[in-house]
Amino acid sequence: IIGRNLRACFFSSKKIPIFYETHQPFKYYNIIDRYLFYKLIKRQNFISLITISDYLINDYNSLYFFKNISKLRLRDGSNTYEHTISVNNLSSPSVGYIGSLYEGRGIEIILQLSKLMKHIIFNIVGGNEKEIHKFKKNNKNSNLIFHGYLDYKTSIKMMKSFDILLAPYQSNTKVAGGLNTSKWMSPIKLFEYMSAKKPIITSDITSLREFMIHKYNCLIVKEEDNVNEWREAINLILNDKKLSTTIVYNAFNDLKTKYTWDIRVKKIVKNFIKIYKKT
Repeated sequence: IIGRNLRACFFSSKKIPIFYETHQPFKYYNIIDRYLFYKLIKRQNFISLITISDYLINDYNSLYFFKNISKLRLRDGSNTYEHTISVNNLSSPSVGYIGSLYEGRGIEIILQLSKLMKHIIFNIVGGNEKEIHKFKKNNKNSNLIFHGYLDYKTSIKMMKSFDILLAPYQSNTKVAGGLNTSKWMSPIKLFEYMSAKKPIITSDITSLREFMIHKYNCLIVKEEDNVNEWREAINLILNDKKLSTTIVYNAFNDLKTKYTWDIRVKKIVKNFIKIYKKT
């Protein structure tokens, strides 16, 4: 069993080997789940704790009860989608963001960019009607397009039609429940961006620095809320084809050699065989 639902893992059969995957530090579990978590890792059928970042590995290593258990740091990932790259057929450059519109996703930065860079089409894919209405209310720019929620296949196809992909995460990035995850997140979006073979621009967030490298597989904006830095990064990509080609190549190569779902599964199987042989 490989699961992210702590209670489902805890109440599952004690005869089946279990990997439990956590996406948050221990302190954010409630008192009941902390107890279940502690009991789970003591069971003979517990194999390994999976986390998605170095921050989480270090967090659990700092706790007495977790120090000596097996742990795996496995970032999220993506399929490679190795097929023809879509080309933007518009006369203007096209910049895209695909994902939720929750607080801390940097949508405000994109709105500001659309006002400063009228010659570029900015596309936002995702969000519900209420969220989109909130952002569109005071932003009537003709070069800003809200596509709303699209199914997975359509969003992947659209991703490949953009010239640049933005991930303007802020230090207050939150998930649906309101928890700020910026210190330890491993956004699937960035790995899907890598698969699109388009240049990525993202923020200088500690958790992203674990696998995103400036001018190697992306451009990193130092001041996440400085719209002028984002504008400079976009212009750099548009004007420096050699740099653009380099970061696209390296990002895709990182994905296919480190972060595909198949590679993730193989690492789990390898860990299971290693632990199982010891028992």
